Amino acid sequence: NKGTIQNLRLDNVKINSSDIFTSDFRVGFICGYSTAGNIINCHVRNGLFNISKLSGGWEYFGGIVGHNKSSNTTISKCSSEFTITNLIGTGVLIYVGGIAGYNEYASSKIEYCYSKIKGRLQIDNTTIADKTTTYYFGGIAGSATTINNCYSVVDVEVLANLSAGSASI
Repeated sequence: NKGTIQNLRLDNVKINSSDIFTSDFRVGFICGYSTAGNIINCHVRNGLFNISKLSGGWEYFGGIVGHNKSSNTTISKCSSEFTITNLIGTGVLIYVGGIAGYNEYASSKIEYCYSKIKGRLQIDNTTIADKTTTYYFGGIAGSATTINNCYSVVDVEVLANLSAGSASI
């Protein structure tokens, strides 16, 4: 959680899970949860998120970092290319981004980055009438305040089954 991660390349990385997660879940190919430090010149190619049964927490998925909860940090010159399959949410808040799922502070910046995302997001609120599933989805970040000189290519399908609950994207 401190220092710098730099000059790293990962190829053919897969993150699979079918367990039920009922609390916060932070996943990134380079770093799941960062509270201090920089990430520079890191790259992910042919990544795969295959995660289902999210039910009840705040969930963060990023091609580089899932949740950057650090002020005055930089994610720079990074890239990610990955596929999302079976990311199924039921009554949860989900952040998905090509570089960062959630970049929390305005003083932290994402710069000179690229992402390519393809796949499917699913919402299944058929059994939980009082729940809402919300996705914050972005080519670079699901939520962030400072993004400079970045670009992304996104091809994502969204499927929703809302016979009991509600959803927003």
